[in-house]
Amino acid sequence: MAIRFLDFELDDQLLELRGPAGAIAMEPQVFKLLRFLIDHRDRVVSKDELVSEIWDGRFVTDAAITSRINLLRKAVGDSGKVQSVIRTVPKTGYRFVADVDLPEKRRPDTGLPAVSAFEQPGLTASSVVVLPFRDLSPPEENDFLAEGLTEDISVALSRSSDITVIANRSARAVEDVAPLISDVGRKLQVKYAVRGAVQRAGNRVRVSASLIDTEIGKHIWADRFDGAKDEIFDIQDRVTQSIAAVLPTRIQGTVLEQEHIRAEVSLSSREAYLRAIWNLRQSGDVVRAIDDLGSLLVQDERYALAHAQLAVLLGFSIFVFGRDEETTRVRAIAHARQALALESSDERVLAKAALAFLNDGDFKRALHYSEKALTLNPHSVEAIHFRGCVLYGTGAHEGALDCHRTAMRLDPLFPGHYLESVIETNFLLGRYEEALSIHDSWDRPHPHMSVTMAACNAMAGRMEEAHRFAEDFRKSRPEGFRLADYFSALMRYLAREEDQAHWREGFMRSGLWPEAGKSGNS
Repeated sequence: MAIRFLDFELDDQLLELRGPAGAIAMEPQVFKLLRFLIDHRDRVVSKDELVSEIWDGRFVTDAAITSRINLLRKAVGDSGKVQSVIRTVPKTGYRFVADVDLPEKRRPDTGLPAVSAFEQPGLTASSVVVLPFRDLSPPEENDFLAEGLTEDISVALSRSSDITVIANRSARAVEDVAPLISDVGRKLQVKYAVRGAVQRAGNRVRVSASLIDTEIGKHIWADRFDGAKDEIFDIQDRVTQSIAAVLPTRIQGTVLEQEHIRAEVSLSSREAYLRAIWNLRQSGDVVRAIDDLGSLLVQDERYALAHAQLAVLLGFSIFVFGRDEETTRVRAIAHARQALALESSDERVLAKAALAFLNDGDFKRALHYSEKALTLNPHSVEAIHFRGCVLYGTGAHEGALDCHRTAMRLDPLFPGHYLESVIETNFLLGRYEEALSIHDSWDRPHPHMSVTMAACNAMAGRMEEAHRFAEDFRKSRPEGFRLADYFSALMRYLAREEDQAHWREGFMRSGLWPEAGKSGNS
């Protein structure tokens, strides 16, 4: 495929740049740099992207990048002053600014068998390929860590129900004929790519990895892992877990955005589910989400994930609206049981069902299903978080915090409601200052968290603040909110009497307990 700009022609097949006087000598790395800038000419390309794409994540100085840019400019008759082809954007990166004449679009030759798995129906935007990790170490340092990482990450990703993973065989086959990440996406018809590199130097090991949207070349996630030689397997586990945990979340967010934009009146069950989740995340409207999922199940009563999500929301709604009604609890458990009956091998269904059972005070089932969810997919951020909630409810507080820390480390863009369980766990551990600090960092806490903060401040001896939060709650609570109902639901959530007594004392000190202890409307 030939790409023309000014008086030049870039030939993809021959990996050659031709000018008015014929072929121009160019290092392969400089050619790759030119092609990458052309592919992303609609925006400024950062130096970090160039390091990841052109240098495979190795450490390089700004001077090295500038050197390659200068060689490229010299090849195309550009300069740092003229910048008619490549423009430098200070402190940001570079942009290809010359007009480009692209050939008529056609499906490129993949260099792979004519009939392949990628051409089968059903491939979605959640498809990913793990490209072979590159070993940048000296030959004598080769210990096959790169091969192990590639295989382990592929296997770990394949455990997620949200992701279609392209086979390693195809990843290896395409790498030789697709120099750029955008080529990989086109040739494999895959939305995302994971790529990385391993470098050994003496007793030190460095692994760099990134997740890239192949359509736009955007780096969604990137990280670097360093350690000692004897920590190789620990590093491998950390890299694998990080990518396997973050990828489903990022893909789900992208799919949610795409489904939200869609305007079709008739939606499939999956689309309707994603739409409901999108609306919930955007607005926090639990009532609407419950209605949306209920409508979905009227149309498709066998959609297990919708049953499981509805069970969670019905249980959680008791805390949001302060109405602990038996009909709601019965309905929540019925949906959890139906979800499990329909699909018992999906970690998302199991984790959500576990939380529903926890809300109902069924600790045995909550522990069982939360553990089973992690057994199916130990890299699921949602399963890790819900396991933390279950451990909090059953009194394993340090284990609960470990789960929450892991979930938030693996997914730095975790939903805000993850903080609720962290705050409550710290409360039961007597770490009131930590709980208060976390609440202060939460930009949009649930209104009922004022109750928690009143108790927390009271236990910390901050009575003025405790009374302020209690009064804020009384003024802002939803209509019909019964604090007695809220308190009874909270007690049902906790397996240990000493944890129940801890909360009761906090309520009493804050002045909320007399109201919470009343029956009926407060």
